[in-house]
Amino acid sequence: MITFVAHLKVKPENGPSLEALMTHVRDMTRQHEPGVAYYDFGKSVDEPDTYVVIEVYRDAGAHAAHMKTEWVIESIPQSRRLAEGKFDIKQYVSPGVEPAVRRMQETMGTGDAMSDVERLVELQAIHHLKGRRDHAVDQKDWDTYAQLHTDDYVAMSISARPIVGGRAAADALAIQLANVTTVHHCHTPVIEFQDRNHATGVWAMEDNLFWTRHGEKQWLRGFGFYHESYVKGPDGQWRFSYRKLHRTHAETSPAASSIAADFSGENLLVGAKCDPSSKGPAESDGDTPVP
Repeated sequence: MITFVAHLKVKPENGPSLEALMTHVRDMTRQHEPGVAYYDFGKSVDEPDTYVVIEVYRDAGAHAAHMKTEWVIESIPQSRRLAEGKFDIKQYVSPGVEPAVRRMQETMGTGDAMSDVERLVELQAIHHLKGRRDHAVDQKDWDTYAQLHTDDYVAMSISARPIVGGRAAADALAIQLANVTTVHHCHTPVIEFQDRNHATGVWAMEDNLFWTRHGEKQWLRGFGFYHESYVKGPDGQWRFSYRKLHRTHAETSPAASSIAADFSGENLLVGAKCDPSSKGPAESDGDTPVP
């Protein structure tokens, strides 16, 4: 077994927000991660603003998988904003067990190690990475797209199930968008560095898709946010390690598919589903596929 014990202190007004966040992470971990033997958090009796998080993994693989889940990736920047100072994280292993990579310590404990100039340089590099990704999608340059993502990249929004790997994601999009013209606009990013080699980002986005179904022009105009993670490799290049698109609004032509699911609540589903012979975007029951 591998155990992590993390202590963190929060400002008094942030206690309820941290408890809500950790409750969500705990519940998702218990429901979806059989490799995690125990996961819970508590509040100090003697120091009300201090919390402890205890995590027990069956092996290093379970810990690595946990750190790649969407609930952990999305919680890290939130918890860092709520916490006061660095996290105190210690790892314990059963006799004979190899310790897990100290990714948790890296992502939560060393975010202030960069100078302002270094931060600006790396920020510009991530902006450049994002631009190359959007250009590659719209130009259907799938080889470049694959190279911009890590081998263990997790794509949450291409199909109903996560796709792992930059090459696999590129191949899936090449099929899904073979007969679709796309136009992506991304802006107003919020980028947060966990350390020199790891960062997360949220980008406001607009995507426009155009295709033909049974000889009739179809279209989709979507709005929302990309939630992403980035890793800087040994070669000094930043790459995507995670992405999930959350649409807040979408408008489509009447015959468009369930790709137009609208999370704003104004219209949960616009149009009818395409049949298998359609040349529109691929679709699946359940989660809505989006590029």
